[in-house]
Amino acid sequence: MNLDYILNENKSDNGEATGYGVTVKKTTVLSDGNIKTESASAENISYNKSEVLKLIDILKNGTVTPMTLKEIVEEFVVDRLCFSNAD
Repeated sequence: MNLDYILNENKSDNGEATGYGVTVKKTTVLSDGNIKTESASAENISYNKSEVLKLIDILKNGTVTPMTLKEIVEEFVVDRLCFSNAD
């Protein structure tokens, strides 16, 4: 099994803002030699690129798969909101 974590950049319609997200792609070679791929994306998690790069590091360290991406992203966003409101 191979996991790839890809930073996504999404420009706004007017080109003034860029939202960042992540795609997780899982590639598995099956016993019959066929290749199975799965992927999941979470778009526009933040306008802060470094925050999304931190998330990608978390995903890599936890070997997060496409199936669990949504749950982890939700926890990440909630944690960031709670900490930023605590100041």
